[in-house]
Amino acid sequence: MLVVSILMQTGLTTSAPMPLLMIVNNDSMECARFLPGDECMDCSPPAGWDILGPYDTCPEDYKLVNVNGICRGFENERCCTQKHTGASGDCRNLVMNNKTKECAFLKNASNCSLPSGWLKMPENASHPMWVCPLDYDWTQLNCT
Repeated sequence: MLVVSILMQTGLTTSAPMPLLMIVNNDSMECARFLPGDECMDCSPPAGWDILGPYDTCPEDYKLVNVNGICRGFENERCCTQKHTGASGDCRNLVMNNKTKECAFLKNASNCSLPSGWLKMPENASHPMWVCPLDYDWTQLNCT
């Protein structure tokens, strides 16, 4: 019980990804195990692939292959904070202020003029690395 209390107070919780699903492409007679996402990302199979289910097996005479889904991260505080569990969120609209130790989301942050001290994601930054530090607070900010 103490561990649960500590995890809740620190905001660190773990969550499991969704169960793997079996997907099939009946035209190519291929099948694949597919991860539909987790709490920070949603994935759908590529065109031509159908979802069977978590306990279905690859049909007889089908070849088991690896397939990458079409994934989109979620834009929310949890998925854009350092050391969160799960896949990378969509943090492109995250802005931060290192002086006040604050983070915020702005619609179309790349096209906004930010108030003094606020930074948007650098063009050369990788999406998984542009996240809000753990010791920063989340706030509301408007584009100017």
